[in-house]
Amino acid sequence: MLARLQAIESVTDAAIEGSGRYAVLELAPGADVERCCGAALDALGGGARLLTLEEAAQQRAARARGERWYRTTDAIELSYLEGRIVAARLSGAVGGQLRLGAPEIEQLGEELRVAVWSYLESVHRGELPEGRFFEAWPGLADSVSRRCARFVPGRERELLDALREHFPRAAQERDR
Repeated sequence: MLARLQAIESVTDAAIEGSGRYAVLELAPGADVERCCGAALDALGGGARLLTLEEAAQQRAARARGERWYRTTDAIELSYLEGRIVAARLSGAVGGQLRLGAPEIEQLGEELRVAVWSYLESVHRGELPEGRFFEAWPGLADSVSRRCARFVPGRERELLDALREHFPRAAQERDR
């Protein structure tokens, strides 16, 4: 996303905050603001909108307080952080559901992190389109459940089903 924003003529820099919900553009002096904003909305796709003045002031205030905003060179760092969060939350939820012990939950979390990071790295290299995690999830879940066979022997299918149900949109896409 950031690379698309930075490719807009007269954009000198772009950044996003940690959730990826808000982006900020820095424009060259004399830039056509309306054209740049229109191009940014096109690049961001459906649902994107310009902030109101009040909303923009709130985001500037958050930045002034020290909230980290990520630039293109930081994007992989943000992806790694997101991958760790997904892996930690999902391993805890699935591990609890399956009544796994703490060591197995930790191993599951690491397998999830490896799978998610590998997927995200492929996106950053341009090998996969961004914004398609839910489409990739069933295959990632299958891969993780197979790799977990060594510490949850005989429960791979149960693990696969539990992993898949935590992303119902992915299951819906698969069943179409």
